[in-house]
Amino acid sequence: MKPQAEYGPAPSFVYMPALDGMRAICIVMVMISHFGMGSAVPGGFGVTIFFFISGLLITRQLLAEKRKTGRIDLFRFMMRRQLRLYPALLAMILLGGGLFLALGGQLPLPRLLAALFYYYNYFDMAQSGMPGRDSPFNVLWSLAVEEHFYLLFPLMVAWFGGREGRFARMLAGAILVVTLWRYAVAYSCTSGGSLCWGDPLSRTEASTDTRLDSILYGAWLATMLGADQTGRLLRLIQHRAAFLLGLALILLSLAFRNEMFRESLRYTVQGLALLPVVGSVLFAPSLERVRVLLSGSFMRLLGRLSYSLYLWHWVLATCLLQIAFGAVEPYTPEGKALLMLATPLLLPLSFGAACLSYYGLERPLLRLRRRFGSHALADRPGSVQPV
Repeated sequence: MKPQAEYGPAPSFVYMPALDGMRAICIVMVMISHFGMGSAVPGGFGVTIFFFISGLLITRQLLAEKRKTGRIDLFRFMMRRQLRLYPALLAMILLGGGLFLALGGQLPLPRLLAALFYYYNYFDMAQSGMPGRDSPFNVLWSLAVEEHFYLLFPLMVAWFGGREGRFARMLAGAILVVTLWRYAVAYSCTSGGSLCWGDPLSRTEASTDTRLDSILYGAWLATMLGADQTGRLLRLIQHRAAFLLGLALILLSLAFRNEMFRESLRYTVQGLALLPVVGSVLFAPSLERVRVLLSGSFMRLLGRLSYSLYLWHWVLATCLLQIAFGAVEPYTPEGKALLMLATPLLLPLSFGAACLSYYGLERPLLRLRRRFGSHALADRPGSVQPV
């Protein structure tokens, strides 16, 4: 069934099915990368796209609320976010962590608390060189980055979002500050400077202070499109040349292997590239067929399951490694080989666990989320309209 494009570039609560299709592609990239094929599939770039989509979607909704009511209800916003994210996270920590412990793994209390309270990225970096660092919770660094964004960004929209042109300039300034700071941190990590603490391999990749711009690029695009009264920006990002340039920049960011670039400007290049690529996929008439493919029933389902898949696929992988080696060693040749061999088993198991989480826990909470203003869709075949 061909979905009807009922959304436009202006801030809105209307569901954009193509975004779920993008999430579907991202989660497949992440899972395949984690299942021993990280050298061939850029799972990290999948997380970067997740960040961009989060910034775009949250900003569209917050600006729409600001336009409609003249204010941002911060309490209701946080309740919507926590009801959407925390129940599945808590179930994964308790059930997945319990399974890992039952198989002989170790989960010290400080690591458990870091997972529960969204500071896992900084906690994990501080554990550099300590035994037992790899755990079922290692993917939670990205959730910590997003949660820190959710704590700060609604305040910015509440105070400054009424004038979207000025707000867009503020976001551009914030992106520049984060970019310069990340470059300084990356340089410090290559020269043994004081800005690089903990694990230098994940300092710029997983820290909120060095990755926040990956979310802000999506927020900036949503804000600029909202302020684009003449449609000039929309016409620019819809141009085929802009789309092709974005794709070329993405390929360049993945192909260029210089370590300093990868720890600093890689994320900048990818963020800039996603502006025309995501914008074109969502709004360009010439890419309508791409939107139709991304909005297919299975792609939308996979996109809606992407959060649960992200949580559970790594739990299953680490439990398998624990059974085989008595330790979580996903980056050794033996660990990679085992995960690659077990991929045909891990993929359906991850899908099954995600379905149990989504339909058994997340969807039953939808009515409660709507009491706090959620515009989430009901699961109906072919449903593309907002509830």
